[in-house]
Amino acid sequence: MHISLIRLFVILCLFLGTVDFWFAGKAFHQQEEYGRWLGFASAAAGIVTLSYMCSVYTLNYTLVSAASSVYFAGIDWMLIALIHFVCSFTEIISGQTVKRILLVARSLALLDSAVMAVNIYREIAVHYVPGYPGGAPYVYMMKPLYIVHLLFTYILVLAIIIFLARKYLRTPRQYRVPYLQIILAIILIVLINAAFLYA
Repeated sequence: MHISLIRLFVILCLFLGTVDFWFAGKAFHQQEEYGRWLGFASAAAGIVTLSYMCSVYTLNYTLVSAASSVYFAGIDWMLIALIHFVCSFTEIISGQTVKRILLVARSLALLDSAVMAVNIYREIAVHYVPGYPGGAPYVYMMKPLYIVHLLFTYILVLAIIIFLARKYLRTPRQYRVPYLQIILAIILIVLINAAFLYA
């Protein structure tokens, strides 16, 4: 990767990470419960951004593995916080079914985080191989447990979209636009992520 592109990438990641943590601080000062969950989601997004930067920037194999594991687990917890935020914001958190779903999601996120932690020392989910000249130093080869991780994150994203769509359909037409914008933004982010993942 060209040195100027690396510098631009690092500056961009540092900026986005700083914005994430700043936004998290602002969200934590809100009185509402959904503000707290938005704060957790933003803080996790900051960790995801900075760990991704480290995983792409470093040449050390162990650091790549560790940063990538933090990145993968961070995505889990960012989505867990987002689904809590959406449930609280759309006022469906009181349902017993939703509470059970959230409990199962948190338990699976803990399990997935444990897998990613073990992967640093024993590659049970992801294996890293040298990248192409001009690109990232290492690229990862997916194993079955990583496929499970992907499925879990996509299920969380789908649940978030379903909850938002439910709120969208139950909201008067003149107030629906923000929910539709959030849904479209999430879908766009997932498509971009998938494009990089399978490119």
